[in-house]
Amino acid sequence: MRVLKPFGFKKYKSHVSWAETPAETLVIFVHGFMGNSINTWHQFPIMISRKEFSDCDVVFFGHSGGRRPIVASIAQLFGLIDGIWNRPAAQAHFPKDRSTNHGYERIVLCGHSLGCVLIRDVLLKAADQDKAWAAKADMILFAPAHNGASELVVLAESFFYTGVALLQRPANLAIKFLYPAIEQLRPNSQYLTDLRRRSEGRIAAGPRRAAVAKMVVHGEDDKVIEFTAPFVSDPDPPIFISGAGHKSVCKPRPIFFEDPYKYLIDSMAEG
Repeated sequence: MRVLKPFGFKKYKSHVSWAETPAETLVIFVHGFMGNSINTWHQFPIMISRKEFSDCDVVFFGHSGGRRPIVASIAQLFGLIDGIWNRPAAQAHFPKDRSTNHGYERIVLCGHSLGCVLIRDVLLKAADQDKAWAAKADMILFAPAHNGASELVVLAESFFYTGVALLQRPANLAIKFLYPAIEQLRPNSQYLTDLRRRSEGRIAAGPRRAAVAKMVVHGEDDKVIEFTAPFVSDPDPPIFISGAGHKSVCKPRPIFFEDPYKYLIDSMAEG
C-alpha cells in the first residue's frame, strides 16, 4: 500500500506519494470549489496502489477551493509543478535513494470542477513562458467549470441569503468576501471569457497540448456546471457517466464504481 505524506500550507495540505522506483510520469490531482486534496477524490488515494500507478509519482494538490482569488491557487499550482520538474530533489519527502537529476517523460494533470480551470490557466501561463513541461502535460478533466457554474453561485448565495430582501446585499458582499472565486466562475464572467480567448490563441500558436484537454468526463446528473458545448477544442463529444453527479463523477469506489479510475487509466495508457 502506497503512503501519502502531507506537505505545504497547513490549512490546505497537499499530499505526495513517490514511486518505489524512479517514475517516468508525474500525476497531480487538483480538487475543485470547497474541495479537499484527499476527500474530493474518495478512493483514488487508495487506488493509486494498483499496478497502473507503479511508474508514477502522485501528488494530491491542496488549495483554498475558492476561498481565495483564483490567481493565488494558480500561482501555487504553477510553483509546485515547476519545482518538481526542475528541482525534484528539493521537494518534500523526495526519496533519498533517487538521483537528484531525476526527470519525467510526461505530466498528467487531473482536475475536478474549479480544479480544471486552475490546470488550464497554469498550462497557458507555462506555455507563455516557454516552460518545457507545458508541452509534456496532459489535461484529464472531470466536470470542468470552464463554461461557468451557475448552480454553484446559486448554492453559495442561498447559503447566506435567507429570503429577506434587506439581507440580499450584505449576503452578496459576504459571498464575495468569503469566496472571491465565485464571481470568476459565473457564466460569461470576464475571467472565463479571457480564459477562452487565451486558449484559442494558444491553440493557434502551439503547443496545442497546453490548451486542449486530452479527456473530459461529465456526470449525466450534474446540475452544477454549465455544459452547452465543449470548451474551445476539447474532445467532442466528452464522456458522460450514467448516474454520476457533479461531486460523484470523480469519486471511484473499488468494484462498485470504477468508471473514474478506468477512464483516467485508459487515457494515461494512450501515451
